[in-house]
Amino acid sequence: MIKELIAIGIKNRTFNHIFFLFLLVSAYLSYTKIPKEMFPPNSLDIVTIQGYYSGANSTMLDKLIVKEIEKSLQNNQ
Repeated sequence: MIKELIAIGIKNRTFNHIFFLFLLVSAYLSYTKIPKEMFPPNSLDIVTIQGYYSGANSTMLDKLIVKEIEKSLQNNQ
């Protein structure tokens, strides 16, 4: 079967052009029909924050960074 398709492609150039055009049109139509979102919805209930700041202990990191991230995440919901 594959040998027959190859033989048709070699003998008939218009078949190749039409087939290639069909592939291009179907690819374009598929691309336009697939839904795309910049920021898709997510349902994360838990977010893990890890940080490293030279010379800071865990309470300083919690006050300086983690609390600010938590506030900003709560405002975005």
